[in-house]
Amino acid sequence: MEDANADRSLIAPSALTPPAGTFTFTNYEIFWLTGSYSPTDNLQITLGTAVPLTRDQPFLGTLGAKLQIVKSDRLRLALHGTIGGGSEGGSGGGAGIVGGALTYCLDEGCISRLNGYVGAGFAFENNAASPILASGAAIFRLGNRLRGLVELDTGYIAGDFASTSNTFLFNYALRFTGPNVGVDFGFMKLFVDGEDVLDEVPLGIPFVSFTYRGGPRF
Repeated sequence: MEDANADRSLIAPSALTPPAGTFTFTNYEIFWLTGSYSPTDNLQITLGTAVPLTRDQPFLGTLGAKLQIVKSDRLRLALHGTIGGGSEGGSGGGAGIVGGALTYCLDEGCISRLNGYVGAGFAFENNAASPILASGAAIFRLGNRLRGLVELDTGYIAGDFASTSNTFLFNYALRFTGPNVGVDFGFMKLFVDGEDVLDEVPLGIPFVSFTYRGGPRF
C-alpha cells in the first residue's frame, strides 16, 4: 500500500500484488507503456505496448498476469506469465515467459524487501531453444518516500543452442514513491564474461520509469 511500484523490482516482477480494484499505469524509458488492473487482492492483469512515436512503427503488445499463491508472515510467492507479439507489413510472431516470483519482507510493512524471479521463455513458432531468466533484487527504505534498489539479471539458453549466457545486467536506482505515484531513476550496466561492455559510460545506461496507481482504497 505504501509504494505505487511495489509490484516489481526495477524491471523484474515481485510477488506483491496491488489491492483489489487497483489500476496502475507505468511508463518505462518513455518508449514502453503498461496498464494493469487487480480484480482481487492476489491477482493482477497487465497489458503493455510500445508508445507510437512514428507513423510506420510496428505494433508490439503484451498480456500478462500474476497470481499470488502464498502470503504467509513475511513470505510472498506468486506465479507469473506474459505473452507478447508484434506485426509489421502483414507478418509477425509471438513469444512468452512463465515463471515465479518470491518476495521476503524485511519489515512488517514490506517496505524493505528481497525479490527473486525465475522464468522460462518460449516462442510460438520455434521452441528449439528456451531462455531461462533469473533475477535477484533488494529494496531498502532510505526515508519516508525514498528507497534504494539494486537488481541483478542473468540468463541461460536451454535446448539446441544450450550455453551459459555469461552476461548479466547490474541495475541500481533510487525510488521516489508514495501510495499513488512512483518514480524510479537509476542506471543499467551490462557485463559479458565479467567485463563491462559499456565502460565508456561509467555509470551505465540511464533508466527512468513513472508509475501512477489509483483505486477505491487510495
